[in-house]
Amino acid sequence: MVGRRVRILTGVTDAPDTRADVKADWRHAYRHPLDSYFLLLLMVSVTILLLGLVDLRGDEPTDLLVTGFAGAMLTIALRTSNAPRRFVVAAGVLAAVTVIGHSVALLAGADAELKWLTALWFVLVIAAPIAVLRRVLHHPKVTLETIFGVICVFLLIALAATFAFLAIAGFSGEEFFGAPQPTTSFMYFSLVTISTLGYGDLAPTGELGRMAAGFEAILGQVFLVTVVARMVSLYSGVGPLRPRERLARGTEPKESG
Repeated sequence: MVGRRVRILTGVTDAPDTRADVKADWRHAYRHPLDSYFLLLLMVSVTILLLGLVDLRGDEPTDLLVTGFAGAMLTIALRTSNAPRRFVVAAGVLAAVTVIGHSVALLAGADAELKWLTALWFVLVIAAPIAVLRRVLHHPKVTLETIFGVICVFLLIALAATFAFLAIAGFSGEEFFGAPQPTTSFMYFSLVTISTLGYGDLAPTGELGRMAAGFEAILGQVFLVTVVARMVSLYSGVGPLRPRERLARGTEPKESG
């Protein structure tokens, strides 16, 4: 381990980084993941990609790999955000329960679409963005890791909405989109909704589903234009200048006479 501690992608050092320094930084982030939001961003992105490609209602062993990776990602999200240890342990236990439950369903030949499993996943996913946002808002200085953190929150909101839609479909007993769809469609629909693209190829048919989709769209856009925009502004130093600052920079004409 090198003598100086360098934060990945954000630290400022007085000497050029070497390959040994970079390897030491990644080892430090693995062993001490506090505020390692670049690593979390990678894991969240991979989780969303997997959920958009693998149907969790299938009977393939790859489903277990996806759920296991998602559980690890959510546990790391709580740990890197300095959540209380009991919450991190509880998240790990819930993630293990969902994976074991999914395994039992596959071995028994039962339908993997279990309502209680979806509800557990929703509890896990909704806790992650809250913990991450709480942590980054307490950063004394906005760094690149802070920016990665708020982006993680935005993506985790989309992930939480996905499991909310699945839970609504499971507990209502009706098809969320009016016709049977794989779970990959729910992930796709959540991303389209939070980004307000509105392709129109998928739309919820129930009242609760429509309200949930509308709430996700509003929450996502409000989060983008407030928290994300504010953090980026503080990081880059861009913001409204006071009249005296504009005058000093020559961007405001002096008063005549």
